Amino acid sequence: MSKVDDMVNDAMLTMLTEFGVLAYLVSRIGVTVIDDDQQNTIAYTNGKSIYINRLVIDKMNEQGTDTDNEGNTYDITINKDKLIFVIAHEVMHILNNTNDRGELLGILLDDTSQENLAKHKLWNIATDFEINSLLKNNKVSNNNGNDVAKPIGEMPKFGCYDDKYIGVPAEKIYEELYNQAKQNNYSSVSAGGMTYKLDDGNAGNQNDGDSSDGNNQGQGSSNGNNNNNGKQSNGLTYGLDKHMPYADKMTEAEVAAKVNDVLTNMANNGNGIGTGMSAFDRALEIFFKPQPFNWRRALTKYIKSFMKDNYTWNKPSRAGIANGLILPSPHVTPKLHVAIAVDTSGSIGNTELELLLNHVFTILTQFKQFQVDVWCCSTHVHEDTFTTYTAANKNKLNEFKIASDGGTDMSANLPFIKKKYTNKMPDVVMVFTDGFDNLSGDTTTRTKFPIVWLITNNKSFKKPSLIPGAVYEFSTEA
Repeated sequence: MSKVDDMVNDAMLTMLTEFGVLAYLVSRIGVTVIDDDQQNTIAYTNGKSIYINRLVIDKMNEQGTDTDNEGNTYDITINKDKLIFVIAHEVMHILNNTNDRGELLGILLDDTSQENLAKHKLWNIATDFEINSLLKNNKVSNNNGNDVAKPIGEMPKFGCYDDKYIGVPAEKIYEELYNQAKQNNYSSVSAGGMTYKLDDGNAGNQNDGDSSDGNNQGQGSSNGNNNNNGKQSNGLTYGLDKHMPYADKMTEAEVAAKVNDVLTNMANNGNGIGTGMSAFDRALEIFFKPQPFNWRRALTKYIKSFMKDNYTWNKPSRAGIANGLILPSPHVTPKLHVAIAVDTSGSIGNTELELLLNHVFTILTQFKQFQVDVWCCSTHVHEDTFTTYTAANKNKLNEFKIASDGGTDMSANLPFIKKKYTNKMPDVVMVFTDGFDNLSGDTTTRTKFPIVWLITNNKSFKKPSLIPGAVYEFSTEA
């Protein structure tokens, strides 16, 4: 057994005695020691396991120190306590929904423009500042019920950290970094005493403070996009971790089940629903927070069934991937017909309506063959508001006529849809509503078509049990 294997075992034992819940979470996800000569990071995870790169750790301990872009020298050796921090860091990436939150900011996986590659790096830098701050400033409750500082492991000195980001969410950090990068023509940003290069052509070598292209999903695999000089964006040879999405949807569901299992066992043992560690309680709030509406994700759920025989699955469409949709490679441009019923009762405000129309405008801008029908419904459908939008007339969305009688009855949409689309149903039907309606929790109403419910300001809405579809929280921050 190598020194690194011994270090991993010692780290797990220490976590078991000092951070029991973390040890339990890690054991449920799993730790795998690998020798990956294609990566120059200590660790990464795709949800299937937390991979610890033995080759890199051996090289870092042999090298001892390294120098960043600013000429600052760092101790890069890895010991047990630093490894605990790295393992906890990987768990936090899973719990913090790093990739989904980035997608909500419009950071597209396959957009290779200089600006979007910079966005990838900036988002990963921002999430590392958030996670490292939570781990370094972790608190636990002592026997007297007081919170006392107890960092989770020891953060490597080259990790992304700044006291000013304590308690600051990654989205706010990203906004600050993005504004700085824009002023620098997306060439570099400075944060936490380090300067990070954004224009080095390194789209896929994503380490602590670097970026991700989201395509490298397998154990020990490489996308081959290493820096030409073998350096990280901060100038160091090695990085803390590589940012990766879940290997697949099944893995994502399995991780959620494992986390829930850990919390259930804790509750059954009388430990309540918290972990006793401020860092992980904060992360679990994010992990189990209702998913805000993301139209890319909503459409992706249904889109495969709408593709006809003139599409082939031999090669994914780059245009589709670039916009967050997994589309087949078409012989002709894909078309999609979306119908949106808008609740115009008095409880829906202008902010929500404007944001919805902005989403529609975005859809039509990025998918020029899409057709979107929009109409208003309060206690009845206002048929005179029915308007069809395409890429050709999307600029007229700001002229959409709002009509209302003040009440709410979204079930009125069902006979209208059946009558309106007698010859051919839309591919996706969406209902934008606050959900304070007789259809919430309905157990008798049936439809042959699925409905995507976009629910605003109502966490108690329950999907009608006999109407197929999905429910998304529509946040004004989405």
